[in-house]
Amino acid sequence: MQRFLTAGIGLTLCLVAAVAPPAGAQGGSWWDGFGWPGMSEAVYAIASDGTELYAGGGFDQAGQTSASHVARWDGSEWHPLGEGVNSSVLVMGWYEGDLIAGGWFTEAGGTPIDRIARWDGESWSGFGSGMNGRVTALTEYNGDLVAAGDFQQAGGVSAYRVARWDGNEWHPLGGGLNNTVYALGVYGGELYAGGKFTTAGGHSISYLAKWDGSDWGPVGGGVNHWVYSLCVSSDGLVAGGFFNQAGGETVNYVAKWDGIMWHGLGAGTNGTVKVLFEDKGHIFAGGFFTEAGGAAAPYIAEWDGVSWTPLGNSTNESVWALAMHEGELAVGGSFTLAGGNGASFIASWDGLDWNALGEGAGLDGPVKAMAHYGGKLIAAGGFHMAGDVQCEYIAAWNGTSWEPLGDEAFDNEVLGLFVYDGDLYAGGLFTHIGDLSVNHVARWTGYSWQPLGEGVGGC
Repeated sequence: MQRFLTAGIGLTLCLVAAVAPPAGAQGGSWWDGFGWPGMSEAVYAIASDGTELYAGGGFDQAGQTSASHVARWDGSEWHPLGEGVNSSVLVMGWYEGDLIAGGWFTEAGGTPIDRIARWDGESWSGFGSGMNGRVTALTEYNGDLVAAGDFQQAGGVSAYRVARWDGNEWHPLGGGLNNTVYALGVYGGELYAGGKFTTAGGHSISYLAKWDGSDWGPVGGGVNHWVYSLCVSSDGLVAGGFFNQAGGETVNYVAKWDGIMWHGLGAGTNGTVKVLFEDKGHIFAGGFFTEAGGAAAPYIAEWDGVSWTPLGNSTNESVWALAMHEGELAVGGSFTLAGGNGASFIASWDGLDWNALGEGAGLDGPVKAMAHYGGKLIAAGGFHMAGDVQCEYIAAWNGTSWEPLGDEAFDNEVLGLFVYDGDLYAGGLFTHIGDLSVNHVARWTGYSWQPLGEGVGGC
């Protein structure tokens, strides 16, 4: 049964989804954005059961309530989860209907519980004696819970950086891995682990490995440097990152694994791929490159399964964010030109041409997050003006012009956006919207901004 979803510090835009969350549950990448520097490490992970939101991180207070590193938002106020945990939560997800938290902590609910715990709605419990190092990734594989990170023991037995919980005890997955695991995913019935390791199960395996249920094996020879992004396409698993080889063949920063062998996506790119986005069988890649397929494709390109295509004259600086809006690809980043025309930090690609979102100056600062909400494209980041309209750090594009969200201004950057239960949630460096105290997180109802209790703080 598909029933597991994680959200935490290892998320990328396009994630290998091992299995799905409980009915109605959702996740979003902006919560991962809370884990980056600049958020004071307040919130590192988020999970939803379809009704309520759960946040985990480095905080010890949520709203006016003491909430040690994990809290529940019921739509009106924050609640602690018992006594919480005693150090940072880095990743959360669902397994067998319970909330699973992993991280640095060594106590949960006032009881010694090392680095991984479950909340059943009433109390915390552990998984045996837990791990002796941080947990950074979670997934479900063949009905078991799999955890990975920096640990070398799980349940008191040797388990190098990855382990499996069968409902009663922890088991190592062979000889494990020799360095940090950042990501777990399931594709084609096999478990994949990505990170900075170079051996798995005692075998020389570079940065990406697969577990077949009995032993670790290479993913066609692996890749030669870290993997930053993973994306499931219609015919394989696409990886992007800093590598330029896969399976010993030149692939240049992006490659596809079809379950049997690696395939370069043409000549790849000439620089790091930081973000991948799949739409209708096509892969869009963004990052720090200026060529794709050996041809000029500054910072963004499209792979149609056969060849790379530049998106017109593209952008003049790096691409950081991708989203679909009314059938067009919305692109955000540090650029000021798209297709050779002025498009400050945000533009859309209709398949033929670049379009600035609005007349005149566009945005006057970088876009760091985007979302589709209420039939409009919402952009957030470090800007103050959208077109000729003052829009402090967040703005809405209605198809014709930019407009602010509400009458009051944010006092600092918005770093992420998330749509949940019909409302738009924003997270960032801000503490106020006008005179309203919100402390880094707020909810837009479609008519006004509302705080989530007193916000989150006390990192």
